[in-house]
Amino acid sequence: MQSTTPSCQPRHTRPIISGLFFTFVLFMGLFATTSAQTMMQLPPYGSTYTSSQVRGYWFQAPTDFRIVGVRVPTDVGTAAQNIQIFKVNGNPSVICTYPTLTTNYTTLGVWYNVNSTAMIPCDILVQTGDYIGIVGARGTNGGTLANSYDGSSPYNTSIFGLPVSLTRFGHQGSTFPITGGVWTENSTVCRVEMYYSSAVTGPNDAGIYSIDSPVDFCAGQHDVKATLKNFGTNQLTSATINWTLNGTPQTAYNWTGMLDTLNLASRQTQVTLASNMTFQSGVPYTIAAWTTMPNGVTDTVTSNDSSIVTVQAAISGTFTIGGASPDYATFSDAVSDLNSYGVCGPVVFNVRSGTYNEQISLDAIAGASAINTITFQSESGNRADVNVTYGASGTGDNWVMKFGDAEFVTFRNMTMTSTNASYCRVVEMGTSTDCTVESCELIAPTVGTTSNYAAVVYGYGSNNHRSTINDCGIRNGSYGIYFGGSSNTNTQDYCVVTNNEITNSYYTAYYSYYQGFETFADNTINLGPGYSYMYLTFFYYGHDANIERNQWFGSGRNYAYGIYFYYQNYYVPGNTRFVNNMVTLTGQ
Repeated sequence: MQSTTPSCQPRHTRPIISGLFFTFVLFMGLFATTSAQTMMQLPPYGSTYTSSQVRGYWFQAPTDFRIVGVRVPTDVGTAAQNIQIFKVNGNPSVICTYPTLTTNYTTLGVWYNVNSTAMIPCDILVQTGDYIGIVGARGTNGGTLANSYDGSSPYNTSIFGLPVSLTRFGHQGSTFPITGGVWTENSTVCRVEMYYSSAVTGPNDAGIYSIDSPVDFCAGQHDVKATLKNFGTNQLTSATINWTLNGTPQTAYNWTGMLDTLNLASRQTQVTLASNMTFQSGVPYTIAAWTTMPNGVTDTVTSNDSSIVTVQAAISGTFTIGGASPDYATFSDAVSDLNSYGVCGPVVFNVRSGTYNEQISLDAIAGASAINTITFQSESGNRADVNVTYGASGTGDNWVMKFGDAEFVTFRNMTMTSTNASYCRVVEMGTSTDCTVESCELIAPTVGTTSNYAAVVYGYGSNNHRSTINDCGIRNGSYGIYFGGSSNTNTQDYCVVTNNEITNSYYTAYYSYYQGFETFADNTINLGPGYSYMYLTFFYYGHDANIERNQWFGSGRNYAYGIYFYYQNYYVPGNTRFVNNMVTLTGQ
């Protein structure tokens, strides 16, 4: 949703009214409650962090409330506001402490390029126990952003007098809407104002808080389930739940029971709206549910009545990309389904011959495992027949193919080419594990820089355990492969680099940092003129490496190091094998 004016994406939207009319109803509700709104106290301004990354904070809701407005403070300037509100589906300190990232969240609201210094109004219901993340900064969406920092984290504040702890929350990018990984750490909080008001506004008030099933499912028969919640001040003993499937009205469910007002558990219950409904593969299903007649009377608060989701069965089997009558026209189309719906068995994408001018950005894929693997491969089996090419514009899109948070994904028998000589990473490992690039040509431009922005294969700081680069031609760039773990005691483990040919790297062919139990074997490295100091390969701060049967050739530079070992097996005791290798340096 591109916007230059304040807008909102509330969790609950009644499916039977138009977007324009809904906006009107929403703002009428806001005008009725603005007098009661309160800004959650933030720490004082400390500094401005200017970056192509965005920061904020997360907290656990101590009670039900409504977010009725957000604003990036003007102590960082008056450029456009960019804000996103997340509901994280788990405790961030458990599931995404940096460098671990997560995409297991729901976006509750997002605004970008909003040219205003005022509060952006919205109406978002938050429930007791929800993990809420808010990030925001001023600047141009996708460009350099100004984040308003304080000096400490976590920071203790309150909502309706109930204690709340704010902890740093962030995303390594500046493009909204954010769909990639988010993380937390105990560091500086970024200040984004949040305005709130009471969630309870009427005595008899029921609503569908969520649609719970089917989610992450295989094609077949499944129950349709939803969570009914009492939002009112009275006990709830009856309500009618209306619902539709792809716009077709279904049999209403007349619920009776008792939902109290004491606490979260007593306020809500899960209801099965229908049993054993058939959901086909490849078909999107929109499920909308809403309540009427709580306790047999008219519901006077309708903004929290309904929920709507679009779901689709996970995919499995063999599919085609490109060419005549494909299952998917582009890589992006196939990846969109993977990221959105997950897999329900092994998946193979056979890519038709041709050049694909696009960027591939994977994310966490639900259902992926050592059995349910995902493979992209040229249909012909010839790596020259498929060429994926992309020219990055800066650090925010510096990859041709990015694994993101994916697991158990393989790219095989194709060529990937980057075209920007300053930002020319071909493969970006992201926070992935168990991923493979095999029998591919990975080509960057010839460069004259030692920056890792020009590394052909890059994975650093996120512990991409069990990554494999095998039988590839890795051409040009500043580094052939730049691999590294989190620290000298928290290493990236069991990565395999074998049978590759690495040529024309300006600085070094292979840079290994903070790695444990790596295998580097049967590779051929041939570096000619480049940086004055030749380093054929670095092995820094690693342990228990297996380095065998490699051939290194270096020529045409002023100074030369063959293999550079530094603090191997020092911080983590172990044994490294360096056996049957050949190193040749000439022309220095």
